[in-house]
Amino acid sequence: MKALYGVIRDLCRQVAPDVIEHVVKEKSYLPIFLDGTEIEVDGHLFQEAKVGYSGSRQYWLHSIFIGHLWASARLNPGASDVCYGWQEQLENDVVPLVSDDIPVWARMDNAYYRKQVVEWFEARPWDFSISVTNDNYCRPVLDCIEGLPKSAWTPIRSDNTEEAILSYHQPAGWNRQQTYVVTRRWHDGKQWLAVPRYSVILVSRSDLPLAELVRRHREKQGQENAQKGPLIDLDLHHPPCRSFHANQACSGQVKMDT
Repeated sequence: MKALYGVIRDLCRQVAPDVIEHVVKEKSYLPIFLDGTEIEVDGHLFQEAKVGYSGSRQYWLHSIFIGHLWASARLNPGASDVCYGWQEQLENDVVPLVSDDIPVWARMDNAYYRKQVVEWFEARPWDFSISVTNDNYCRPVLDCIEGLPKSAWTPIRSDNTEEAILSYHQPAGWNRQQTYVVTRRWHDGKQWLAVPRYSVILVSRSDLPLAELVRRHREKQGQENAQKGPLIDLDLHHPPCRSFHANQACSGQVKMDT
């Protein structure tokens, strides 16, 4: 597997400069996306397959994208930590591709809302945004803005159906106060809501307009699709081999092909 990963890294080094140059020219920053996905296993004879949080037998594929370039992937045993290997992948597969003068914006979901993840990005320093969806994590952030007047909120949509505000909170055990964008929406499609819906995003910066902070984070959907496409088109959600290492090699080979 080490040899295969070496080949993959060599291929990424060949194509990454053009990808990075194009994306930065288009956006003025380099979007990096970390995500994991379940790889379903049908049967009980697959090595290292285990029942995951969804209740099905699985492997776990953890990937990192630079723009739409699938820069790193690891097939992990089932029931692994959903972020397993994130730091190794960043340091071995991604950091060598990105020069120090490139402005990076990394986007992640709630699984990466961890002190060690935030501290790693702050130390580089790379900008980042992380969805915060766990109720226990959201509550103290929302408590900080409870009761503020409507004038404290900034519309981020031209039709005034969504507003945003900054909130500040230091999670227990973390070294410093963090910055969050809180949004509230007053509609569901064309239906106006009696009670607004809130969302919380941890952000590394507060000097950009609120609408821009939200836009940068929500653009991760496009990078999510870059992972879903090959998995569906090549039927990678159903590994071909019973041997775990053979399936790791297969996922690596497919990544080279994409």
